[in-house]
Amino acid sequence: KANVNFIFASNLMSDTSAKLQKIVGIMYSAAGLFWVVAALVMFVVYFFAFNERQKEFATLRALGASKKRVISMVLAESMMLSTAGAVVGVVFGALVMNFFTVSIAKAIGLPYLAPAAGAWAAALILALAAGIATCPLAALPTAWRIGRKDIYTSLREGE
Repeated sequence: KANVNFIFASNLMSDTSAKLQKIVGIMYSAAGLFWVVAALVMFVVYFFAFNERQKEFATLRALGASKKRVISMVLAESMMLSTAGAVVGVVFGALVMNFFTVSIAKAIGLPYLAPAAGAWAAALILALAAGIATCPLAALPTAWRIGRKDIYTSLREGE
């Protein structure tokens, strides 16, 4: 007797769809976790970096820069850094995806199906927006703290 099994197309498609949904959910969770960790790391980096530059900011205040101007300088600096980092990260991610699609397909056990152009564009915009927003958001508490300090105290602590 021959042992013959039937595979129905609908079962095959629903199984593949379920696997892909699970992979997408894991990827979104991992991306969110990485974003939170990056934001926390950037908060710590800005906290220590701007504490080292207290005297510089106090000198700017003593020379006539307003609190608002000092805060805007700190946020502009963090915006420039985050924009450069986001662009480099998106380009690097695109290169990795381009060169390793075969390896990725083998690792997940499914053929690589390229997303539609709209999905790529949405992912690109979301990645750039999250990357650009991370540093200024992480620097904001430190910038406010710098802006609140009086000039004399900042100059004394910066020595």
